[in-house]
Amino acid sequence: MAGHHELSLSFGRLLSVQDLATRFADGRLSNGKILNAEDEELYELLTAVRGIGKVELDSSLPTIKA
Repeated sequence: MAGHHELSLSFGRLLSVQDLATRFADGRLSNGKILNAEDEELYELLTAVRGIGKVELDSSLPTIKA
């Protein structure tokens, strides 16, 4: 498995990806939860992930729900 430097990921970004993957693996997040959530619930689900904040969601939310 490649290290985070070989993948061009900072250590912080690597932790974000790991947190996101963990949330999908343990069921806290799923495609269905994301697609079916109302905006407020979606913000709560995603801002709980390390490295995802309101600014990122404000710019991405229209494409996530499309």
